[in-house]
Amino acid sequence: MEKQFEEIYDQVFDLIDNGRTAEAMSIAQKLVDSNMSNEAAWFAYACAKKAWGDMALAVKGFEQSVAINKEYVPGYIGLSWCYGEKGDSDLALKSAQKALEIAPNNTSAMDCVVRSIFDLEGIDSAIDKCSGYVNISDGDIGLKNLLGNLYIRKALMYVVDVPDDFKDPGCDTTPGFISFEDIQDARECCNKAKSLLTPDCKEDLETAENILKACDEDCELAPCHKTIYTIFNAIIVFLFYTLITLIWGAPLGIIAAIFTIKADKFPIYMYNYVWCTGSDDPLKYVSDSFYSNHEVLKSMADGAKEGWESSGGFGDSIGGNLLKDQFWYFKARIQFYKRLLKGKKNK
Repeated sequence: MEKQFEEIYDQVFDLIDNGRTAEAMSIAQKLVDSNMSNEAAWFAYACAKKAWGDMALAVKGFEQSVAINKEYVPGYIGLSWCYGEKGDSDLALKSAQKALEIAPNNTSAMDCVVRSIFDLEGIDSAIDKCSGYVNISDGDIGLKNLLGNLYIRKALMYVVDVPDDFKDPGCDTTPGFISFEDIQDARECCNKAKSLLTPDCKEDLETAENILKACDEDCELAPCHKTIYTIFNAIIVFLFYTLITLIWGAPLGIIAAIFTIKADKFPIYMYNYVWCTGSDDPLKYVSDSFYSNHEVLKSMADGAKEGWESSGGFGDSIGGNLLKDQFWYFKARIQFYKRLLKGKKNK
């Protein structure tokens, strides 16, 4: 009889794995009818109902399994999964914790705890808990993949969709960043994820690579003005330094002219930032991050699209007044010196 039970029990899960849930439910019902006091029969029944999408009967089945055997760990794990899918994160956490009380080394229960904490307390708490479980479980592959996925999710929190062309609000958008600090944090998360994920986690690994690519691209420099206009202002700078010092300032003027051209180029994340905040000048960039408040960022980005519809784009409002332009380039040079010194200091 026991051998026959095991065969039917295994058949239920084979059918579920093959997507034949209607047949699985039929066989599971017969299994329960002839084994009403067997927790494993109720577990199979609940799994079949869950696969079918009947969460109410699935919960009742798992509840019946632990009512028969209060030490039945799979039943508590099944309840945790069901409650989690229904959005009852508190109940999901309690069920998973109950499973861990009975079987402290059960990695499936640990998985459920982490997912419940993610829903209840957020990404950072979930990462901390999962990291601890990875250590306790001696690097369980499933938990390492879960931790890698959590790091990917955290990295995505730093990503903002920005236009491919700031002068065309109707263009396609590309994932980008609005601060260097966000880029650093996203890089760190993605590199940690890559060290944890196994090759079969293709989607997460691909996401990590795409985020890292976006990090590199947003650190590239792009000019604010047209090259000919910047060269014109660089010549003005050279003449100014030369004339006020009666030729002896020519070397200084050459250096200032060169740095004027260099200072007109800013990292792309600065353009992303000032676009998102509705500005038109990369010099208005400040070190900041909005990843903790998506709704504010989204409303700002949507507003920026409307603003750019009537705007000429970065730098177009900066021009036509020689004195004001020279003052802008002076500030740009100062900011360039700061970035240059900071970069050398970090190296």
